[in-house]
Amino acid sequence: MDEEHYCREVRAVLDSRIDQIASRLQITLQTLPAKAKEVIIGVHVDQDGEGFLTARVHLAGPDLYVLNRSIAETAELFGTVMTATGFEPPLPVMSPGEDAFSVSDALADCAIQWFESRWSSLGVVEVSVPVSVASMDGYGSIGAVRLPSHGA
Repeated sequence: MDEEHYCREVRAVLDSRIDQIASRLQITLQTLPAKAKEVIIGVHVDQDGEGFLTARVHLAGPDLYVLNRSIAETAELFGTVMTATGFEPPLPVMSPGEDAFSVSDALADCAIQWFESRWSSLGVVEVSVPVSVASMDGYGSIGAVRLPSHGA
């Protein structure tokens, strides 16, 4: 599987979970603590390159532990677990070291681009702090992307 095909499959899985992602994001943003200074949708990928993906909301501001604990129940927007039959949700399982591209870099970029392209369709409530999406572990080539704080 080449990188383009891989990203198409990843986007299709994310699209299949868009309602869940939107719902959790909306609930999380509606309950932002007053001390939150920034919202970061963190994209987390595994370093081995098997294709694990987690996207979760992180808050920046004073007393990070308390801020992030306040949204802990809804902060995870998307998460991958390994089951007996493969990943759930069914992202492609990759073979570390056997792929012609860096799966970790491709997955981080693909997820960031997905959030950027779907942002307006997630029905995000208006927030008064900056919102961005970024790879939290340094994977990918895109870096942080600022998203409109009103979802449009």
